[in-house]
Amino acid sequence: MPYSSRIKAAEDCERRLTYLMNKCKESRIRVIPPKDIEDYKKRIVVIAEEKRRAVNLLFDALDTDVQEKERFVVLQSKTIQEMKANVNIMRDRLEVL
Repeated sequence: MPYSSRIKAAEDCERRLTYLMNKCKESRIRVIPPKDIEDYKKRIVVIAEEKRRAVNLLFDALDTDVQEKERFVVLQSKTIQEMKANVNIMRDRLEVL
């Protein structure tokens, strides 16, 4: 199938976006969706201009951006978990002292 790789890429991008949206909810970061379809179209045009891509070529640029953001959030999440663990260790040590 000639489109199977594009479909897989779109599914992977959707998974990454879902992960990022869930992390936003966990962190209480407000995500403002477009008000309506016209607002959505305007935002797409702005993004295309910022990325210097035609709207029909925008997916690859956005997919790359989403992958970078996911890597960043994963790294930050790991760092936060390590910091929490270290705080707990320090609390335990303080309790012993």
